[in-house]
Amino acid sequence: MARLFDKASSEYCYVDAQPVAALPLTVSLLMKHSATNPSAYEYLFFYGDTSQTFSFLGIFFNLDSSGNLIVWERNSANQIITASDYADGNWHVITVTVESTGSPQTTTTLYIDGGLVDSDVDNDASSIDNFDRVAIGMLRNSSPSFPFSGDMAGIAMWDVKLNTDEIASLGDRLTPDQIRPQSLKAYWDLIRGLNDKVGGYNLTASGTTVSNHPRIIQPYRPFYSFPSAGAPPAYNIPEKMKHYRMLRAG
Repeated sequence: MARLFDKASSEYCYVDAQPVAALPLTVSLLMKHSATNPSAYEYLFFYGDTSQTFSFLGIFFNLDSSGNLIVWERNSANQIITASDYADGNWHVITVTVESTGSPQTTTTLYIDGGLVDSDVDNDASSIDNFDRVAIGMLRNSSPSFPFSGDMAGIAMWDVKLNTDEIASLGDRLTPDQIRPQSLKAYWDLIRGLNDKVGGYNLTASGTTVSNHPRIIQPYRPFYSFPSAGAPPAYNIPEKMKHYRMLRAG
């Protein structure tokens, strides 16, 4: 199951922790807006310094009723605004990378459903070494505001910049634990729970309810059989499902 957020009740999930302490950083999540044309900022994701007002990475809907998404890497002032409406009642995979690309220079890049949307380069250094909170469904800095209405699932953070093939695989709905697992630092699948599957950064919920999960691709688990006593285990993996299977969770 996924998680449903209601902005009228200011619902959100959070953990006071620092899954990734330095750039580069990749964040990915699945989201579906519950209505069209939001008329106020609505935050999907916040990672930042709770003692500061303007020290965070935010992914949120614009307030102009366009359904456009904004990525704001506030420390470097990188900002990307989409030209398309993503408050369309469909599930979308949102992936953002942030990296240092010069001295000083920071590049933020947005991908949606596995495809490149845009990048923003700013000649300012950015640091996330004081970031101490992850929040889902609301801006939770020193001035909490802008809750989200809709569903979310499959939120993940890596301490590397994923490459375009890996991001395309996320867009195909492969689960994050199959993508560069050695660099995956936090993964909240939100399937029937709030626990982090990787780093132990378990979420606390303020409100929210369980909702239907989107279609995803999970690793295939082979079935083992023991034909006779003392015989080695045998297993069978269907040819078309060697690496993963399709699953509608819930």
